[in-house]
Amino acid sequence: MSTQPQPDRLDAVLDQAWSLLIEGAARRQSPFHQGVLANLGDAGPEARYVVLRRAEREQARLAFHTDRRSPKLGQLQKDPRASWCFFGEGVQLRLAGRATPCTDGERVEAAWQRTSTFGRRCYTVGNAPGAVLIEAGSGLPAESLQPGLAPALVDLGREHFALVEFQLERIDWLHLAHSGHRRARFEADDGWQGRWVQP
Repeated sequence: MSTQPQPDRLDAVLDQAWSLLIEGAARRQSPFHQGVLANLGDAGPEARYVVLRRAEREQARLAFHTDRRSPKLGQLQKDPRASWCFFGEGVQLRLAGRATPCTDGERVEAAWQRTSTFGRRCYTVGNAPGAVLIEAGSGLPAESLQPGLAPALVDLGREHFALVEFQLERIDWLHLAHSGHRRARFEADDGWQGRWVQP
């Protein structure tokens, strides 16, 4: 059950939801640092964990990073509707919105500059995510496993790097408690006023 307080006011619920997301973007140990992103692919629903990299309340926007060769980029370009689900400390957040893949521009460059050397290393693989391999392996070039990252590998990693911005349209908050669950829903269309709904 929840270790979070159970708010009695909708504005406090929305504050709690954003607090959890902002903390999730900033702190790797937060249960809200990774969530399941779902969207529609050609064969039907697709879902996978992605790391929350940014949470901007004023803009109602979240962001994650991915390899630009990933199938999800093409899927999101074709149909940007997506949902993102987080759970931790007895609170579930289901977020609905539209995802916009970005591969160039100031925001992408700023995201790349904030990415650690270890994170940049992930984008130096030669194969696209999901490519079939002859044998087990990470696909990382041997030179990327050395301390530091050679400038040529940094450039290669940047070439494969993409930022995906997620514009929130709805937040569904569920608080689990022995005394009874609570649920609230907030929508951008009504100015995030929110309403209580049956859990």
